[in-house]
Amino acid sequence: MPMVTQKLRDPDVNPCLSESDASTRCMDENNYDKERCSAYFLKYRSCRKFWKSLRDMSLKCEMLYSEKETGKETTRKSAWDQLRFRRQS
Repeated sequence: MPMVTQKLRDPDVNPCLSESDASTRCMDENNYDKERCSAYFLKYRSCRKFWKSLRDMSLKCEMLYSEKETGKETTRKSAWDQLRFRRQS
């Protein structure tokens, strides 16, 4: 499997992987009739919108609050990383 495809199949890169798979499976089962799969598309769009807004909010918070200087290095633990960890558990 090409590296790009492997990356897209990684839940850390694509948190809406199950919604994506469900919509693709629906299209396969219904001979690519988009009307029959509109509920799956809506779930996928909602998932992507949610994770995008969460990531944007996390990046803003990280930029404002979570930068700590320790010597020469700057350490960051973003809310985005914490949420991804919780979702995997």
